[in-house]
Amino acid sequence: MESISQTTTIRQNGWKVREPVAGIVLEKSGEKITIYQAMKKRLLKPGTALALLEAQAATVGIIDPIGNRIMPVADAVKEGVVGPEMREKLLTAEKAISGYVDPYTSQIISVYQ
Repeated sequence: MESISQTTTIRQNGWKVREPVAGIVLEKSGEKITIYQAMKKRLLKPGTALALLEAQAATVGIIDPIGNRIMPVADAVKEGVVGPEMREKLLTAEKAISGYVDPYTSQIISVYQ
């Protein structure tokens, strides 16, 4: 396996768009596996896997390349796409797109607010 960046660049409607890495393809078999599975098989270091999954959670949601689905962190944990030990860190990253609840007003606010 060669080096992996946290995002891939694709062309969409003439624009270069950066999207998070969805998963890993095993070269010899052509099998697709999730980033979490790659970590469990020791193909990725835990820190690298977490960084890739945080990039997913903070942009589009957790990507299941096997089922070809994108889902919120809670669903990904429930379905085993990521492990429960990563739940809290990924939920924090997910807040970048879903926002936080203001404890004083109960309104959802962005990270920037």
